[in-house]
Amino acid sequence: MKRILFSVHLFLIMILINSSYGQDFSNSQANRGSNIFKVSDCIEYALKYNPDILSADSRYKSAGAEITAAFGEFLPSIDLSMGYTRQLNAEGGKTVNVGGQIIPLPTTDPNSYRISAGASYVIFNGFSRESNYNRTKDNLNSIYFSNQHLRRSVILNVYRQFTEVLRTKQIISLKQENLDLAKKDYSKIKAQYDAGILPITNIYTQETEISNRELELLKAEYDYKLASANLMALMGLNPDTEAEFSDDGYPKSIKDHNIDNFRKEIGSIEAATNRAIKNRLDVQAADYSISSAQLQMNVANSQYFPILSAMGGWSWTNNDLTKFSELGRSYIGLNLQVPIFDNFRTNNQVQAAKAIMEQKEIEKSVIIQNIRKEVKTAFLNLEAAEKQIEISERALTSAEKSFESAEERFRVGTISITDYYYANNMFVNAKINRLTAFYNYFNAQKEVLYSIGSLE
Repeated sequence: MKRILFSVHLFLIMILINSSYGQDFSNSQANRGSNIFKVSDCIEYALKYNPDILSADSRYKSAGAEITAAFGEFLPSIDLSMGYTRQLNAEGGKTVNVGGQIIPLPTTDPNSYRISAGASYVIFNGFSRESNYNRTKDNLNSIYFSNQHLRRSVILNVYRQFTEVLRTKQIISLKQENLDLAKKDYSKIKAQYDAGILPITNIYTQETEISNRELELLKAEYDYKLASANLMALMGLNPDTEAEFSDDGYPKSIKDHNIDNFRKEIGSIEAATNRAIKNRLDVQAADYSISSAQLQMNVANSQYFPILSAMGGWSWTNNDLTKFSELGRSYIGLNLQVPIFDNFRTNNQVQAAKAIMEQKEIEKSVIIQNIRKEVKTAFLNLEAAEKQIEISERALTSAEKSFESAEERFRVGTISITDYYYANNMFVNAKINRLTAFYNYFNAQKEVLYSIGSLE
């Protein structure tokens, strides 16, 4: 029965949570007027609804409750106990045999009441509670900085996925333009074939080209829908939600001075690496984690010390609820507990705590090593993205001129339709490569800022 009630309560709680979440999302969308997301909107939703962040926040709240429990060790323990007993066979055993003569004993009240209250306070326990309280605070700080680092990771992933959405969206436009151009060319070729100028093979070739471009458009639309669904899931929203994405907040072009200014901002790779080790939140989380492990070892060591505690209380027992002052008994006392031999349990706990601390130190060294690798990788990606910007710009200019020339020569009949399509495909690919290089550079900037701990 208890399990059934628990399940019902849990079900009702989930309904309330989902309804609140749905209302929050709906109200936000109503305020915007439609499901049009800018990158700042996506980051806002991800920081609020991303499952990993929600799980981390829950862990943080649990650690906060642990601090409260550790602080409670500084307070006295207070107990209150009350009881009632009634003897059902009140006349049983109320006689005594004296020389064969059965003598009845006076009856007693079958009711019995008792009350007791006590308090105890630990005066000294080897500084265990002080160490434990500080340990829980450091543990909370470690979780806090880990959560903040997780948020930056989610923000970086939102940027990456958002740029993929914008890239695939613009590729759809390029593929659609290419398909429209093929259909327009088909009309011209059909007219020339009807006039007897071109052979029917050109018609077949053009029909094949149109089909190929339709397939390319279909693939581009699939890539866009997949990127959009992945972004919605990253935001913690239903991937089936219909939404549009705006490029507001993104630069429309990249100039040489933009590249130079960013390079000046991040500095050299050596300076950036040192700044990353100093500023990265996962390093700060590791420092607090090591401190927490050290304090846990102090807690284990405290069991070698004696424990001194004070106690006091009051108790009362009677057959009816009277004579509290006459029958009540008060007491105070001190208790000293000296550990002599505990079968090596304390030693085991100390060694276990020491091993955990050493493990935490190793984890920090791994984090620092990974940071060095991340900074190096981010700078290499930035350098490659800068070169891609330059190369893709040159390639696009050349491909555009080549296509214009091929288009004119095909119009006058000096090149084949195959050569014309080759020049067109090169031009379209150059546009896509230029677009990809642009967004790769934007992502490379964000990755550098993330690796050095400056992504806000």
